[in-house]
Amino acid sequence: FQGEAAIHPWRQGTVTACAYCPYKPVCSFDSLVPGCAYRDLPSMNSKAAMAAIVAEGAKGGDPTRGQ
Repeated sequence: FQGEAAIHPWRQGTVTACAYCPYKPVCSFDSLVPGCAYRDLPSMNSKAAMAAIVAEGAKGGDPTRGQ
């Protein structure tokens, strides 16, 4: 009951997770509303992406949130 249910879709360049989301009709995400923001993902090749995933996994973090 005390968890976070914030909406923070990813964006990479001009492509966003919203384009693929089945919940778009009921979602309240609007980037123009204060507090709503995309998580910007860097562009990288598959080798660099795998290295980032392994590094974050070793730290126990979430590579999509920078933690």
